Amino acid sequence: MKILVVENSSIVASDIVLSLGDLGCEVVKWVKTGKAALEAVHDLAPDLIIMDINLDGPMDGIQAAELVSKIQLVPIIYLTAYSDNTTFERAKKTHPFAYLVKPFVEKDLGFAIDLAIDNFSKQLQASTITAPPTEHLVLDAVFLKVNKHYIKILLRDILYVQAERSYCKVFTVEKIHLLTMSLHTFETK
Repeated sequence: MKILVVENSSIVASDIVLSLGDLGCEVVKWVKTGKAALEAVHDLAPDLIIMDINLDGPMDGIQAAELVSKIQLVPIIYLTAYSDNTTFERAKKTHPFAYLVKPFVEKDLGFAIDLAIDNFSKQLQASTITAPPTEHLVLDAVFLKVNKHYIKILLRDILYVQAERSYCKVFTVEKIHLLTMSLHTFETK
């Protein structure tokens, strides 16, 4: 999973990058400003964004998230040291896929990613999101949790899926993935 980190603190960003590596995610870029985030989304088409609300420059993370949604349909996890009601209500209006308060532990970051991917998948399935015209919408892949890590499997790489009770094996061009989900759940995703 390709993740864009938007965080103005070098120390926090380093912690996020290390934690994401431990969770099996690839950080495609780390930026400090909303403007740089918009450029990175356009150039790199990340699968998920971790967005600090307090950013360097004139644009905060909430404003950046609103503009990102016009470029690419992508789950955003807000990260903030400010847990006041005003900030939360402002953030909530942009429909984030998860919200994480600093300081956080790696386990909480993993839960937030899991929640964001699950919420994103459910919204796509329910067709409640009207996607802006973009080539970055991920309809040709599925994100699956394998051994505590998320992986992105392109649909064209799946040769077949074999059901085994409450598990299923996904046979791809490169490897076999054992998933702790039924075939029905996999098909739904």
